Amino acid sequence: MSVLLEVENLVVRYPAMGRVRAALRRQEREFDAVAGVSFSIEAGQTLGLVGESGSGKSTVARTLMGLKRAGSGSIRFDGRDITRAGAQDYARLRREIAMMWQDPVGSLSPRLTVGSLVTEPLRIHGKTADMAAEAKRLLEMVGLPEHFAGRFPHQLSGGQARRVGVARALALDPRLIIADEPTAGLDMSVQAEVLNLLAEMQGRLGIAILVITHNLNVVRHITDRTAIMYLGRFVETGPTEQIFQAPRHPYTGALLSANPEPDPDAARARITLTGEMPSPRNRPSGCEFHGRCLRAQPQCSATVPEFSSAGDQHAFTCHFLVRNGAG
Repeated sequence: MSVLLEVENLVVRYPAMGRVRAALRRQEREFDAVAGVSFSIEAGQTLGLVGESGSGKSTVARTLMGLKRAGSGSIRFDGRDITRAGAQDYARLRREIAMMWQDPVGSLSPRLTVGSLVTEPLRIHGKTADMAAEAKRLLEMVGLPEHFAGRFPHQLSGGQARRVGVARALALDPRLIIADEPTAGLDMSVQAEVLNLLAEMQGRLGIAILVITHNLNVVRHITDRTAIMYLGRFVETGPTEQIFQAPRHPYTGALLSANPEPDPDAARARITLTGEMPSPRNRPSGCEFHGRCLRAQPQCSATVPEFSSAGDQHAFTCHFLVRNGAG
């Protein structure tokens, strides 16, 4: 497969405080919310981006969509450098890159009917088509009957609203969908329906998907590769099954150990992390995870670990090889 999206050493910065306050206190005006991440997605492939809230996942998505400017690094889509793309460039790119927002109901305008919502991308981009026929086609594609076109968002369940979001994302036949927490707020049965729908659409249309989530069950169900994010950096990347079967970074092991286990009789050693994730405004020295890591040694607080290979494109940043998350 060919590489569709390639991100290299992406850095995204936010203001630490107002300019006047920063000048008076002589502090840095900006901090790195995303601090040098690199990844690629092939056509038809699904990459999962995983981490706690505040790790920088959604900032990556907003930057790919042109809603936030990259501080440095590069973003290439289908071989084109879009790192410094302007508003007109992104207007064209959004025909090929679609976004599914985290809140399935809140992301839909309450003033528009479902039919208008799913065909709105066509109107925005000047497509001439029979909008009623297009609405019917898109709704059928995601398993909703034609009469839903006349409903308003407040008349939808969470699962129905999510399906409308999928239909809206597919309206312009994109090549990449960025799905930010696609199962947030949905019960387990509806989560499964949505994930199966995304997998079906991908198989039928060959779409690449970037899934941003903290739900590890979602990641294992639909992704080919996974990147674990902590404090704006990747700490482990690789094929999803390899990461789940043999996590190498202590943070990955802790996340997996806390993942709900459907079998009540399954034995599992829980790894309890102490403390909270530090602020990217005040990054710890050395390995940024060392203050919460049960395996931390003096070297960890003094030296930044480099990426080490575990084979088959599986890599991690830890001074000490970790097997199965426990060492």
